[in-house]
Amino acid sequence: MSDVVPVKIRAIKRVPAQPVYDIQVKKNHNFFANGLLVHNCVIFQEQVMELAEKCAGFPKDKCDEVRRAIMKRSISGGEAAKKSAQETRESFVKGCINNGYTDQVANNLYDKILYFAGYGFNKAHAVAYGIDSYWCAWLMTYYEEQWLSAYIESMLGNPDKKAKAFGEIKKLGYTIVPIDINHADKGWTVLPGMRFMPSLLSCKGVGETAADEIIASRPYNTIEDIFWNEDGTWKPSKFNKKALDALVKVGAFGSLDCVGEGKQFNSYNHMYEVVVENSDAIKKNPKKDPNLGRKTFYELARALEPDTKEWSRREIAQNNIDVFGSLDVSSLVEQSVLDKLEEKNVKPIDEWTEKGFYWFCVQAAHPKKTKTGKSYLLFEAIGPVGKVYKMNAWGWDGIKTFSPFAVVLAEVDRNDYGFSTTLWRCKEIT
Repeated sequence: MSDVVPVKIRAIKRVPAQPVYDIQVKKNHNFFANGLLVHNCVIFQEQVMELAEKCAGFPKDKCDEVRRAIMKRSISGGEAAKKSAQETRESFVKGCINNGYTDQVANNLYDKILYFAGYGFNKAHAVAYGIDSYWCAWLMTYYEEQWLSAYIESMLGNPDKKAKAFGEIKKLGYTIVPIDINHADKGWTVLPGMRFMPSLLSCKGVGETAADEIIASRPYNTIEDIFWNEDGTWKPSKFNKKALDALVKVGAFGSLDCVGEGKQFNSYNHMYEVVVENSDAIKKNPKKDPNLGRKTFYELARALEPDTKEWSRREIAQNNIDVFGSLDVSSLVEQSVLDKLEEKNVKPIDEWTEKGFYWFCVQAAHPKKTKTGKSYLLFEAIGPVGKVYKMNAWGWDGIKTFSPFAVVLAEVDRNDYGFSTTLWRCKEIT
């Protein structure tokens, strides 16, 4: 009993059921306060109000003022809130002393209430959170894939939450894979091998009706299956040029195995020139020659092949931003490089925990100088899910540059001013 002094103990005997309020008291467990058995920690804000009434003698109509003063101090931290909290403390302690408690016990009790206020809820709020938590845990246990799909979908509007969600998904053993026209759905999809695929609807330009038509016409074995009926007529109606533009830009045709050296298109840029830029020409099917559009398609594919190289790194990045609204850095990095980084346990900048080596994409590097004339580069560093971080890169000689959207491995530290690195500890890996 080092810091709680019992006052007016009249008897020790069994008592009937008592309301229990949990005030954390260091090195102690239980004590009675005017008929209330108190131990450990406060659970609800309503208990603060009742303790103000029972221990400090506040009138019932003033108890809510105590609750509000304490919670405002915890939430806002402004000068007015601090002043109100101090006045409330003085009134609380004075009331407790008048009811027979020592100054030490009264102040200790108020300190414990303040500790609770750091993250305290009213009972209705707490119960609602408890019910939600129970259902979330139940769904996660019995319907893991569906629950995680809904969880990711709910986080996409906030870069911080999106990065956190992706990190948690990966810790569970899942990987995030690019959209594919044969497998993507109208919501996030979990494929065999614990692979998460984004929704078709996450692409700007792909609407509900286009997605419905794509899904209804699957599977596609060749690019021709997408565009033409057997009689040479143009097949898509809702899957229009705008939707096609978006899906080609993000490389959503991997399952058709039609892009790459020695294949139908040598690059996605080549495919874009043929099927998007010339969509009107390959749609044609006059009665005299119903297969004219298809013939035009093959002629264009052969004619444009020598002149169309793959998009530059900057163009690929811009395509991602145009279609998704943010950059998926993994689209700029070969899978073999990502596998090697994972094998070496090199984490992306999104998963920073302590000083060490991390990888990220440099969206831009701005030359800067300190007030003393020291030169450095200010990186706009992007993590895998598109969140942008400001990073000071020290030791710049005024000459060294980085390729647009270069992927960099660097030793990264963090302090109150943000991320930092030194250029001699940076290496461009792609």
